[in-house]
This record gives sequence, structure tokens and C-alpha cells, in this order.
Amino acid sequence: MDMPSPETSPTPASNIPPSNTDRRKLSRQRPGAACSQCHSKKLKCDGKQPQCGKCVKSGTKCTFPTDQSQRGPKKGHLKVLQNKIEMLEQRLAQSENKYIPDMEAMSMCLQKPLRDSTDSLFDMSQTYVPSHMFLPSDSLLDPAHPLSEPTIPLPSPPNPISDVETGSSSSMQGIGLPNSLDPQANCIISDFLRTDLNQIYFERVQHSIPILHRRTYFSWATSHVKTESQICLQYSMWTIAASLASQLQDICESLYQCTQRLLDALEGKDKTFHSIEHVQARLLICVYELTRKNHQRGWISAGRCFRLMQLMRLHEIDAPENVVRRKSAPEPDIGTWIREEERRRTFWMGYSLDIFISVQGKWPLTLHEHTTSTRLPVPEDNFQNDLYVEMPCLTDATQLLSRSKRSPFTESIILASICRHLAVHRQCSALDMAQAQQHQQQHQALWDRHSRLDEMVKAYGGLLLLNYPTSLQHSDPLLLFTSMMAHAVVLCLYSIVELVGYDSHDRQNAVAAFRQRAPGLARSILDLSRSLGQLSYLKMHPLTPLPLRECVEFLNAHQYLDEAMGAQVQEMYDLLSEMGNVNNLAHDFLLG
Repeated sequence: MDMPSPETSPTPASNIPPSNTDRRKLSRQRPGAACSQCHSKKLKCDGKQPQCGKCVKSGTKCTFPTDQSQRGPKKGHLKVLQNKIEMLEQRLAQSENKYIPDMEAMSMCLQKPLRDSTDSLFDMSQTYVPSHMFLPSDSLLDPAHPLSEPTIPLPSPPNPISDVETGSSSSMQGIGLPNSLDPQANCIISDFLRTDLNQIYFERVQHSIPILHRRTYFSWATSHVKTESQICLQYSMWTIAASLASQLQDICESLYQCTQRLLDALEGKDKTFHSIEHVQARLLICVYELTRKNHQRGWISAGRCFRLMQLMRLHEIDAPENVVRRKSAPEPDIGTWIREEERRRTFWMGYSLDIFISVQGKWPLTLHEHTTSTRLPVPEDNFQNDLYVEMPCLTDATQLLSRSKRSPFTESIILASICRHLAVHRQCSALDMAQAQQHQQQHQALWDRHSRLDEMVKAYGGLLLLNYPTSLQHSDPLLLFTSMMAHAVVLCLYSIVELVGYDSHDRQNAVAAFRQRAPGLARSILDLSRSLGQLSYLKMHPLTPLPLRECVEFLNAHQYLDEAMGAQVQEMYDLLSEMGNVNNLAHDFLLG
């Protein structure tokens, strides 16, 4: 019998050594290799059941998982990613010769006329903001948003209003698909960027402009249907938030232009129902223009905002007839009170803004204290936590100057009222001094008014320091600005007292006293301003350059009062130069 040769002799399957690939396949396919105890402690488990060797030695209960999650991506997920990549590659190839620069595209859309006012505000096909600017790169392949592909700017501009905001039933999120653009459902801002902008706003804007109830805002911001005014408010919030984030500077102008067109379209209607969101949007755009454009443009925009406040009679929220009407109405819910409080806060923010920028520019005021019957705002914690507190009117709070602790917002409002008295005093002083020789009685009245205002500022500064020590002021942008402005008011008073003259012993003593106080006040402003670097210039109050500017002008004119003033002036110029990178109020002063 012939014996099989070694070359042709069959080898049993059991004797064939497994390849490396087979070993990896077998090791990956071992079900439940480790028990739960060894897996949690990251110990090597022999996998013996019902008890592994480790658990037998340690005397612990050994359990093996009954179900194991499947490794790797979910079913169909890789296919979705592959389709996205193919779509993006096709789009990039098709758009190589169709790209329009961002600012050029923006200027093209701004040159086109608005549609007739009878059209819907949200049919804004004439407005185009380059959509690629609004998607962070890490969202392009986000599996949670399979339809949020970015669009490349094309000559035919899409609508900047999102399908979420217009209440469209479209399932698109983030950026709309370019091949199936619906003129009533286009969007430019991804969900990720919206979240970031909202967070930036409440972290860096709300503490200085506390006009929004956070929970109420997010309750309607996440809704699929919004009013036109609410959309305007959102875009104005995003505009000012983007200006305070270093990584979003490139989209500020596009957001600003889009917000302006939305506001113009809303206000261009024959019949417009003015809501508090409309006023808030105008207020935020005014602040943006003051800090990012120029002082004059912001002042003109502020005038429109203040007229809207008067049109809505926000200065009469707590007038006697309105209080009687509210008491006769059914028991109001907490939402009604929050709504009223938002109206109060919006008015007082506008009131303060009117005074601070008018005093700086020596312009006439629009909103006046003697016509106001709206109560002061409740503290921020009460407002955000829906805790009702009845607050006094401004006149009572200013006259009493009680020792009870007031909120930073209320402190800034009272200081604004003092600045209003300062503006009136300065105007009357210039007029009275021109007639001082003919009317000695007017000259005495000027001095009496000056003395009363000086006592009011001293009392206010003492209470502010008592309620909020310097350590607290350094950590709160609104308190920091308020304290700096209070010191600057005293410097303004010193500048005015020099005009009063030296025709009496009392006046000479007063001038000497001011000369002793002035260097210390300048040092206090400088010390407070130094903490801005630690706080971050992006978080400072938008009007912070105003007291610094007043202090620099005073020191330049009175360097003879203290030898150290020269170095202080230079340091303040350096601070203003750093602020000028994020705030045009500082930049314009340096150029002027």
C-alpha cells in the first residue's frame, strides 16, 4: 500500500495554528470575557463561570453582564457621514468659481431696496449674510444634526431668518440646504452658535444691562413660533454678544446689518404693535453702536429708543391710574409681574443711558425725573427668582438716601439722577456767571445749589462704600462703573466751582477743600480702573471709559495740584488704549 507523502498528507483542522487575524477575531468575539467586578476594578478576569478566579480568592459575589452594547458606530451612521463628505466635496468643487467675498456680498444686499411694507417681515430674501461665517467648524459633521450642512455663499442670497424662528415646519436645523432653499424657511445661525451667543450674552452683558428675565427669555427662545419683535431682540442680543467674544469678531458686522434690516422692516410697517422686546432690541443696538461704531451714531439710535419708551409710556408704569387698574383686575400671576418688571428695568436702563451719554456730550436730556412715576427695579436675585418686592420711587430714594442696602442697578440709577442734577447745575452756572456782576443774587443761588449737590454726592459716596466695600466693587462691573462715576462727579464739581469765583472767604475755603480732595479722587479712579484688567475688558460696563475720560481731562488741566498726576495721566492713557481695542468710546477719546 502506498503511503501518502508528507507533501500531500492531509493535516487535521485541529492541528492548524490560527493566524493572527483569526486570533484577533476570536478574542474580539469572546462574549462577556470579564465579570462586572473585575471590569469595574480594571482587573484581568479569567472569565470562568459561575465564579471567576479573582472573585473566588477575594470572596466577593461574581456576576456577569447579561447584555452587552454593540461596539462601533450605530447602524447607518457611517453611511450618513459618507454622504455628508461626498456632498461637501461636490459643493466645494462646484463653488470654486462662484465664491463672493463676505463684505462684498453684504454690500450687495444692502444696496437692494426693502420690499413693500405690506410684505411679511420674514420674507427677507433681499438680505443676505454669508452663511459659512455662522457655523463653527466642529459642527459640520455633527451626527446629532444630520441636515445641518453649511452653505457656500452664492450670488443668489438666501433669507437670513431661520426656519425655527419663522415657525416653519421644515426639519432643517442650523444652515439650510442650498439645493432646496425655501424662501420662507432659511437660516444662517447654527444651534451650536446660538447656544454660545446666548451664554456669552448672559455672562458678559446681563450684569451691566440687567433688562432680561433669563428663564422667560429661554422659554420663548426655544419656541418654534416667535413674534417679529422677539426675533429682533434675539439678533440684537447676538450682535452685542459677538462683539464681546474675541473668536466671533468677524461676524459682528454681518449680525449688526441683519439686525438693522429687521428693525427697519418692523418699524416700517403702517401699523406696528410696539412690544417691550422691540424697545429692548433698540436699546441693545444703541449700546452696540456706542461701543463699536461711534458716539454720534449711538446717540441718534438712543433717541429712537427713548421715543419708543415714551410711546409705550414706560415712564408711567406705576402711575396712580395704572395701579388702580391693576388692583381691579383679576389676581395677576407671577408671569404678569415679571412682564411688568422687565418694562421697569428697560425704562430705567434707558433713563440711565440717556443721562450718562448726554452729560458726557453736553446734550439735552430726553427722559426726565419729574415726569417719571415708575418704581425702581427690584434686586436682581428677586427678579430672576420671581420674588416680588415693592420698591420706592426714584424721588423718595434720592431724598432719603437711606442706609438700607440697594442693588447695584438701583445704585447706578440714583447716581444717574445725581448726574442729571450736575448737568443742570453746569448749564445754570454758565448762564449765571455771565450775569454775575449784574445779579449778585443769582450768583448766591448758584453757590447754594452747588453746596447742596456737593452734600448729596458726599452722602451717596459714603453709603455706596458702606454697602459695597472696595473688594466687592472690583468684582462687579456695574458697581465698578458706578463707583468710578461717583468719583468723577466730584471732579466735575471742582471744575464748576472754579467758575463760581473767589469773591468771599467761604468760596475760597471751598476751593481749597476741593484741591485737597481732588488728587485722592483721581487715585481712587485709577485704583478701580486697574482691576479692569483682572475682570477682563470684555466684561466691563460699556460706559466705563466715560469716568476715565473725565478724570484724564481733569488731571491734564490740574497737574499742578500733585506731582504724581503726570504719571497717573500716562497710566490712564494706557488703560484707555487697551480698552480701545474693544470699546470705541475709549478709542474715540484718544483720537480726539
